[in-house]
Amino acid sequence: MVQLTSLLVPLFAVASLASSSPKCLTDDEAWSFSRRWLDIWSTGKLTKESQLYKLVTKNVLNLDGTYGAATIGIDALYASATYVDPLVTDVVQSPEFVFHSCDSIAARWSYNAVSTGNGSTVPAGTKIFLEGIELLTVDLKSRLIYNSTSSADWVLLATQLGQTVNL
Repeated sequence: MVQLTSLLVPLFAVASLASSSPKCLTDDEAWSFSRRWLDIWSTGKLTKESQLYKLVTKNVLNLDGTYGAATIGIDALYASATYVDPLVTDVVQSPEFVFHSCDSIAARWSYNAVSTGNGSTVPAGTKIFLEGIELLTVDLKSRLIYNSTSSADWVLLATQLGQTVNL
């Protein structure tokens, strides 16, 4: 005859392991990560490096071929995100829609800005719009982003600023 305790001990062990493993992202978390990530690229939203501590890991990897090599680490990310583009101002990036798996998020986003008139052939105040996609990977234990890959229609941005793009 099997004792009840011999059946319950393994059951409790499995339940304990399951409860200690990190939970997958919820829909609300995926939207929150997307909004907060895109906010760091919007004009004036990121003012202190410490704002990144609750969003990304110390060694975050940001891949966006538009601007060259990968950005590695919080210091480099802060420098990249706070760079002031002389061609545009009033940049607002926001998610249009988001879908996610357990630890990965894909966000379609919009970029709205206004030209400064510097270094372009369009008058200051010209409205600029483009869209892109962000792929974010979140460490489920720390609930911080550790990888981001971005793709956007930066050629459209250049043409809206009156620049010639030879493809």
